[in-house]
Amino acid sequence: MNQRDTNAISALCLHFADELGHAVAVFAPRNEPAQAIAYIGRAPSLSIRHLSGLLGLSHAATVRLVDRMCADGIAKRSPSKEDGRAVGLTLTTLGRVRYDEMLNAQSTVAQSMLSVLNKKDRAAFVQLAHKFLSSRTYSEDDATRGCRFCDVEACHSCPVRTDA
Repeated sequence: MNQRDTNAISALCLHFADELGHAVAVFAPRNEPAQAIAYIGRAPSLSIRHLSGLLGLSHAATVRLVDRMCADGIAKRSPSKEDGRAVGLTLTTLGRVRYDEMLNAQSTVAQSMLSVLNKKDRAAFVQLAHKFLSSRTYSEDDATRGCRFCDVEACHSCPVRTDA
């Protein structure tokens, strides 16, 4: 592949990421809260320790983030379903609304960006996307990070989950 093609692929990936970031920022202005809402929305009763790993934040920074989210009425703490000693996180009604809005924003961005392709090209692009996703997922946490803004109910045969 020549440098021009490499640049085009990199620019496309960045453009997709930027578009999604801007769309999601409407519902959570900083990056970590948006991601945290997405992770908790996907996995109710997620532990602070697991959230910390997914976000790449220290435990203390994650606790401060969760404190802010709880104070803002987005999340709440409860005993973990998996480990009674741990704290599980769930979204409040407001948090669930924000989560649903972020999923809708993700869908709108993807549909808008792919609208320049005809049906045949779109199908080919999606097939290639599945191939790339399955080749870049090495762990369950990778799958969770990659799919954090996906509507899991709509993705019955997720290429990321299948191969993780």
